[in-house]
Amino acid sequence: MTTEPGKTGGASKLGQPFALGPKTLRNRIVYPALATGYGSPEGFLTERCVSYYLDRARGGMGLIIIEPVAIAAEGRPTAHTLLFDDDKHIGMHGRLTEILHAEGATVLVQLVHAGRKTSSRITGASPVAPSPVADPDFGEMPLELAPEHVEALIQAFVAAAMRAKEARYDGVEILASAGFLVNQFLSADSNRRTDEWGGSLENRVRFLSRIIDGMRAAAPELIISVRLGPGRPGLSGLTLDEMLMIGAHAATDGATCLNVALGADMLPRTDSVPLASPQQVKQPVEPVLRGVVTVPIIGGGSLTDLAKAEAMASEGKVDLVAIGRAALVDPQLAAKLLAGKVADVRPCIHCNVCLTRPQHPLMICPANPMAGREQLFWLARRGGGRHLVVLGAGLAGLWTAVIAADLGYTVEIYEPGPILGNLLALRSRIPGQTENYRIVDYLSRELHTLGVKVYMRRRIAPRDVLDRRPDAVFVCRVGENQNSDIQGLSNVHVLDPLTVLSSESSMGDKVVLLGGGLMGAEIAYYLAKRNKQVTLIEERTRVASDTHPELRQHMLAALREMDCPVYAGVHGISINVYGELTAQYENRTLRLLVDTVIVTGNYERCDPEYRDLEGKVREVRFIGDAWETTELTRLVYDATGALVDLADRL
Repeated sequence: MTTEPGKTGGASKLGQPFALGPKTLRNRIVYPALATGYGSPEGFLTERCVSYYLDRARGGMGLIIIEPVAIAAEGRPTAHTLLFDDDKHIGMHGRLTEILHAEGATVLVQLVHAGRKTSSRITGASPVAPSPVADPDFGEMPLELAPEHVEALIQAFVAAAMRAKEARYDGVEILASAGFLVNQFLSADSNRRTDEWGGSLENRVRFLSRIIDGMRAAAPELIISVRLGPGRPGLSGLTLDEMLMIGAHAATDGATCLNVALGADMLPRTDSVPLASPQQVKQPVEPVLRGVVTVPIIGGGSLTDLAKAEAMASEGKVDLVAIGRAALVDPQLAAKLLAGKVADVRPCIHCNVCLTRPQHPLMICPANPMAGREQLFWLARRGGGRHLVVLGAGLAGLWTAVIAADLGYTVEIYEPGPILGNLLALRSRIPGQTENYRIVDYLSRELHTLGVKVYMRRRIAPRDVLDRRPDAVFVCRVGENQNSDIQGLSNVHVLDPLTVLSSESSMGDKVVLLGGGLMGAEIAYYLAKRNKQVTLIEERTRVASDTHPELRQHMLAALREMDCPVYAGVHGISINVYGELTAQYENRTLRLLVDTVIVTGNYERCDPEYRDLEGKVREVRFIGDAWETTELTRLVYDATGALVDLADRL
């Protein structure tokens, strides 16, 4: 589905066409460059990439900026980063641009060199940088670039731009932020040279200026966007004044537009919740840059507030609004937004799973299990006449039901609890996690639209499932809480975390959380906010090790602010008849008086009651449920992938 220019629906400014260099965009909504990991190990663009971007072009995006493409093999930041260092890559990129142009989108490709922000393990060569200063995330000492190598890299950027032109891209974007090579030249933190490429800002910006000059001389009609950002303070950081001066230089040198990336480090945190959404930790810089340059400005970045997107454009703070993660979640976002159907947009829940690299190199999203697998769903045979029973209404169960109904199955969901969403719905009660319920609410409305029968507070026995004569059964709920082997646990009041969140249980004031995974840490915060004296104890060496590192830091900082003691690496836990807990911690004995103990992370992965269905129903899939969003994403992908597989076989 495409959106005609001028058909603005409820978003007047965003729907207007916009002249960017020699091209006219059909609207002002931009899909920014987000690394997908869908490229081949050899750096080739794949059909998976093409399908991913095609879905967003069909969704009405005005400008699509293709993910980072390395201009040299030594500059790949990951093993799946695309390459544009040789003419052999042009063909597939030409196929991509032909397909996206046919859908009405204008298309740029982002060019990158990682510099020191990679490793020889990834590239097979020593990393290089303006100065021999190691990147803390990789730790490998880079080789200092000789002047002739600097000149060669400038030419490599220009050559990649020429390949982009031959592949019929409308332009390129130079990645000058996020700590990569151009950013490393710009920042005095990482550039400690004393020659013409370092020292003063005039010298540090020379590398970027020469790249722009070379591209503009070789292809005057090419759109050249420059992606600017503050970097990380002390590593590749830039002050606001430096960002403004660099932006002015880039515009003077011939950049068509500037794309502003902020990053949470630009300004201090404004809240104390454990997992803050981007809107709570970032402030707009684009209006300040607007007063310095006259070229168009792209802003927004990780923006998911669609009303704010319209306001930014209407108030003239930006010319084009970048909407990345929200359009990862809903490829049809632009079309829906411009038609005034904001309520129909599938919501981003700020889980940051899409950012948890390198643990998960492929772009994944629990709110859109079709991401990166678009072809599977396009090719799946319709399931008309087939009957599917879903046991459990967690996120995996809800997605299974929605996709199955969309494929043509007749679907029933049985949920023994009182709320849709199970663990994710309960997690939404944690301060800072309220947006988790948005996807549950969206899927609930989809179930109603698709005619899925939902039975709440209904635990259906295996024999009753058989009476329904299903073609397939998906078991998408956890089993019971398992007994803990902690000595003396029966001497105190014990609650399970789901009971704590789903009801106002009596628990006294002194509470110990046993299990410091993400669930334990968040429930500790939840109870501390209710003035409980909470202590969090974890046998492993790290608390909340199962979440994004930056968000983990925010959470631990929030627990400290709430005076909640946290102990990791604890062993030998026991509780005596007087309610005193003892444990060994760092060669000393912890002693805590306890009213209530909450044991977390002790559920069976999947409800075993339905094992009897195996061999009696044609297909039985045990999926389960999860609290931690990365694990939940895996379950969602497992469930929906299995469903597509069944659509071909049943």
